[in-house]
Amino acid sequence: LIGKVGLIANSYCTKNKLVEFGYPESSIKVNYLSVDTDILTPNSKARNVKLRLLYLGRLTDFKGPLETIKAFELALEMGVEAHLDVVGDGPLMKKCLKAYNKSPHKNSISIHGSANRKEAIDYFSNADIFMAHNKTSLKTGQEEAFGVSIIEAMAFGLPVISGASGGVIETVINNET
Repeated sequence: LIGKVGLIANSYCTKNKLVEFGYPESSIKVNYLSVDTDILTPNSKARNVKLRLLYLGRLTDFKGPLETIKAFELALEMGVEAHLDVVGDGPLMKKCLKAYNKSPHKNSISIHGSANRKEAIDYFSNADIFMAHNKTSLKTGQEEAFGVSIIEAMAFGLPVISGASGGVIETVINNET
């Protein structure tokens, strides 16, 4: 297909990977995935409870769910009062459950499994901070191409804590977005 078809990439990160594979840069157009932000609105409810942190996404190494749990545990040990909801399923579910079961802070962590659209919106609505420690997979070299859940979190007005990897760096700009 190289040189015979035009391609649409969901981020410049994806476009650059395609160029690395040999596709001519001129045959690749970037078109960011559409996220329906009309149904996603910032939560303006004042709360007098501890912070709710949310990881919502596939449980795969390049999205960093294990690093998210570890970073959360470190924050608790530094005195942060919070609860972490891990929502999603995938190849790292067993490792996430193992990390949860070994955690001295498991009363502050919930592993929920996958969620439908309505449930996901409820999780976003009840969160104060979104976390996903995106990185390049050491095993496969895969990175987050775009990060739909990050865009959704931003549409809810949530601050995003993430790794500077892949397409995430196109939307999460430190102290700006």
